[in-house]
Amino acid sequence: MSTLKLETATSVLATFFEHFDHFDRHREAQKADGFNDYSPLCSVLSAKDEVHLHSRFIYSLINPGGRHYRGSAFCERFMTALGYPDFLNYSSLKVSREYRNIDLYLTDGERFVVIENKIDAADQRQQASRYVDLVTAEGQTRERGVSPEKYSVRVPVQRTRIARRSQPKSVSA
Repeated sequence: MSTLKLETATSVLATFFEHFDHFDRHREAQKADGFNDYSPLCSVLSAKDEVHLHSRFIYSLINPGGRHYRGSAFCERFMTALGYPDFLNYSSLKVSREYRNIDLYLTDGERFVVIENKIDAADQRQQASRYVDLVTAEGQTRERGVSPEKYSVRVPVQRTRIARRSQPKSVSA
């Protein structure tokens, strides 16, 4: 490599890193001001198995340590939407995905919430109750609870038929 090309490459790299440092400082300042680079798509794009998309997406929102930089704000809104706004102590909240086969597990060390997502699948008999018993046996208390099967949300899946276009046959000469 000639000296001129090496000097040019060095200059370009120095300029790049200078700009990157400026960008990085600017980004950190924006995060401190409440702006962020959170995108729900980042939590699901790498997934190969669509069954896990819902858990990953919900987890990315309700996890206080998530890349949204909003702490427990989304989890608080989520619990409010469920009708239990003050059930958990959000300052000590931990959210786990796939804890002991539980899709989503939220705990503050005293109380807990178990969420089992179902996509095109029926509830297994007493599955949610078994998860509650498992977590309770580990020392979590259940001061207030609901019968999981009674309150499971069942949404009928509407299937549509998509007509396939036939591929044109290749013509050989």
